[in-house]
Amino acid sequence: MASFYFYRRFDKISVNSGEINDIIIANDVNSNSWHHSEQLEDISTGIENVSYSQLSALKKGFTIRGAKGSYWLVGDIRIDNQKELSKLLNYESENVCDLIVNAYESYGNSFAEHLIGDFGFVLHDLNSKGTVVVRDHLGVIPVYYYLCDQFLLVSDSIDIILSYPSVPHTLNDTVVLNYLKSSTNHNQQETFYADIYKIPRATVATFNDGVLESETYWHPELIEPIKYETEEEYVSQLANLLEQAVADRLPPGINIGAHLSGGLDSSPVALMAGRKVIDSGRDFFTYNWCRPEPEDDKFYHEWADARKIASKEGFVHSEINYSVDEAKKIIEEHDVSRHGCTMIDYERITLPIAQQQGVQLIFSGFGGDELLTMRSRSNHIDLIKNGRWIQAFKNLIDQDKTNDSLKLLRVAKNFGKTLFYSFLPDKLLPCSWSTVKKIKLKAYNKLVGKKYSDFLQYEDIRKNTPSPNSSIRDRQLFYLNLGYHQDRMESWNILGKMHGVKYVYPLLDKRVVEFALSMPENLFYKQGISRYLYRKAVTPYLPKELLYKQKPPETYRVKHLLNTQMQALKEIDLDKINSPYLNKEAIKAEYSNLKIAFEGEVVLKKLSITNIFNALHINKLDLKKTETT
Repeated sequence: MASFYFYRRFDKISVNSGEINDIIIANDVNSNSWHHSEQLEDISTGIENVSYSQLSALKKGFTIRGAKGSYWLVGDIRIDNQKELSKLLNYESENVCDLIVNAYESYGNSFAEHLIGDFGFVLHDLNSKGTVVVRDHLGVIPVYYYLCDQFLLVSDSIDIILSYPSVPHTLNDTVVLNYLKSSTNHNQQETFYADIYKIPRATVATFNDGVLESETYWHPELIEPIKYETEEEYVSQLANLLEQAVADRLPPGINIGAHLSGGLDSSPVALMAGRKVIDSGRDFFTYNWCRPEPEDDKFYHEWADARKIASKEGFVHSEINYSVDEAKKIIEEHDVSRHGCTMIDYERITLPIAQQQGVQLIFSGFGGDELLTMRSRSNHIDLIKNGRWIQAFKNLIDQDKTNDSLKLLRVAKNFGKTLFYSFLPDKLLPCSWSTVKKIKLKAYNKLVGKKYSDFLQYEDIRKNTPSPNSSIRDRQLFYLNLGYHQDRMESWNILGKMHGVKYVYPLLDKRVVEFALSMPENLFYKQGISRYLYRKAVTPYLPKELLYKQKPPETYRVKHLLNTQMQALKEIDLDKINSPYLNKEAIKAEYSNLKIAFEGEVVLKKLSITNIFNALHINKLDLKKTETT
């Protein structure tokens, strides 16, 4: 399972070894024995063996001695700037644990801002009895905790916390119903359980005598623009950052794989990692979420592009078959409250294949769309607000590469609309996404049980929707602050643990993200080319026909997903719905309408299928356990 825990008593009662053993036994699902667990009066710590963890050297104990005291340290940690950190601290050590303790003694709670990498850990001062819990800048490593008057329990696995006998399993109505509404949990602090919380990304939390205090140590909105003299300098810097981010995530001696859709996010990441792995004499494994039927066009982009790359590079390539049986298993077996709720369908199939191949690490291109490889054309609202109207108008002309007679009229219309919006406060701005979400909300409210029918409200939709006045940077910050990335990474982290697999995300490297937030907007879309600078930076890794291909959307995969889920729903007994969160009769009526549409080969309504599928996940949540715990 590759997890850690930290347990601390506040009531001067020694740790009960029996209860700790219950945690270890309950979560040893992979037969990977905990390589160490240790108790000391009021605290207990454990970590399961992970061959590529920088903490795997902690086999003789968790105590780290610093210049000012002794500490217990446990977590999931990969630090990428060890050399720079050693120089900053004027402290030579190859042991990442020693560096972390030295940084803490040098900088106090602000020490985390000097670390670069993926990490979630607990540092406990054996002298002062202060406990510090840290989560990395982007929230790649999840950190959950339960806190009461008697004790604190911290882990990167929510299952570990739930397995402790006295932790309540009471469900969190807010998260459950928001999941029903959106199939996500973007809340960066709350989980599906009312008494179990998350440490947000880029946060240092301190627990002293049971009192929690926390502070954010990284503020992306404060990142200053970077200014190079030439475009080539931007390209060179980004190329170096991407290659470094991939190299930092490549451990030696294990089987490694990557997502490979053939698109611009996953492909360069897979190629950068795969070529290094192949050069070291190992196989490299790739996975595409799309598998065609025999009668499908073999040259269609959703599978052909990935096949072409994998064949040329010598990768061991797998295509994922999302079947009706798997869709039924997800409804019947998958617990979204404990085992992830976002983009789980394909990864549930990918991971057993990876495990069978002996893969322990999967590279993902996730995170690019919303940050570095933002596809959007700039509306140049920043120039307009600063009075640089002529420059904004010229830039809009440059972005429109059509040569028809209506070009200037079209550009003038877009410019006038943006100029008008720039004078309006956000609350008066039109918002098409807000309208769509309002329609969705009505549909979801139909499915909610009477007890909760007034729970889902419209007021918060606008604040969770980008404004028409949003610049590219505004949109980047919107997604960073929403919790969008953390939700998926938490889900995949949980699923990965079940199969001994870890995910890494080079496009969410702190250094790459800061570059994306600081680069000029005109380099996202230039000369009629979206993702302009990124395409330039990854030129050595993709053939020209793929590099500048304006790839169509993944319509085949989405249609296949919805059709498969609809077929699975036809085999599910809706009479078994018994959750107070749900209106069984409304769901059955909605399903009947869908079934008629499906059998009549009418275009399926994505919203309705998703609604019912999510509702059945909610129905699985164990209310009996909640009520009796």
